[in-house]
This record gives sequence, structure tokens and C-alpha cells, in this order.
Amino acid sequence: MLDGALLARSAAAGFTLVPGVMTPTEVNRARALGCAIVKLFPATTVGIGHWRRLRDPLGAPLPFCIAAGGLKPSDVLPWLEAGVDAVALGASLGGGDQGAAMAPLAAEPLRQLLAALPTRP
Repeated sequence: MLDGALLARSAAAGFTLVPGVMTPTEVNRARALGCAIVKLFPATTVGIGHWRRLRDPLGAPLPFCIAAGGLKPSDVLPWLEAGVDAVALGASLGGGDQGAAMAPLAAEPLRQLLAALPTRP
């Protein structure tokens, strides 16, 4: 949630708050409020090209973007290639349904993802 008062309180307490954004208006407001990092949520709803499509109408620089919400390990590389800066994974790491209790960590998809990620300095 993008809340200016909450952002100010967290900054005063020395915490970085990462607000969720979805619409161009929310992204622009987050930038105006000084947010260096935002969470694009729910990522699966807006689609993989959403963040890149915001660049032209909003202009650079956009905040650092973490795509979150319904993504799986197999989604990470395509989303990074589509222009987001990071991808958050949650319930999909258990390999079960999102509505179900968290299953044991599904290690093989993560191993494959880690092997495929480019090395960064």
C-alpha cells in the first residue's frame, strides 16, 4: 500500500518501506514521495511487460522494481529480461497451491534458477 504518512514514519524510524504499486499513478506518486524501491503487485495480474510500458509515459528514472505476486521460479529470468530489477517468490517455492499450507521447499526449481542466473559483479 502506498501511504505517504507510513513512508514518513518508517523513514524517521530508520526503516526502508517498500510500497506496493500497480498503476502508473501509484508509480508516479511513489516516485514523488521519494521511494527508491517499489513492489509491483500483483505481478501476474499486470503482466510481464507492464513495467517496461511505464517507462515512456512516466519517464526515467523509475524506482527499483521488485515484481511480486503469483510468480514461480521459472518466471524469474523472463521478468528480469522484461525490465524489472528483482523478483520475489513466495508460496510457489513450496511447490503446492497458493491456497494450501506451505509444502516443503521445492529445491530443484531453485537449483535450476540459480544455475541460469547471470553472474553479477
